[in-house]
Amino acid sequence: TRKMSGMSGIGAASEAQNRLLVHIKKAENLIAKDKGGTSDPFCQVHVGNETKKTEVKPKTLNPDWNQTLTFDNKGDSKSIDLVLYDQDKGFFSNSNEYLGSAMIDLHDLITGDILSD
Repeated sequence: TRKMSGMSGIGAASEAQNRLLVHIKKAENLIAKDKGGTSDPFCQVHVGNETKKTEVKPKTLNPDWNQTLTFDNKGDSKSIDLVLYDQDKGFFSNSNEYLGSAMIDLHDLITGDILSD
């Protein structure tokens, strides 16, 4: 398996209105899935029953999203699940190729056991 060095800079904070802010900073050294030796990566983020995604960064293996996603935090979420994909747009259908994934335990995040850049 390939080390996902690209997950550095992920952070989250809880606000008084029961919102969870997940900041996706960047990824590095991703796998090239396209013929030109690059990928069109985006990050899909799952918190509880909610799923959101970053914008697609075309033709790069080192995307810099610097994007914050806001989730409703009802207290039932135990983790933040992140999945990186290469976006491929086909003539007849769209398909996304898996690049990697990571899971952050919210308990570890709240207790400060996770470090970010």
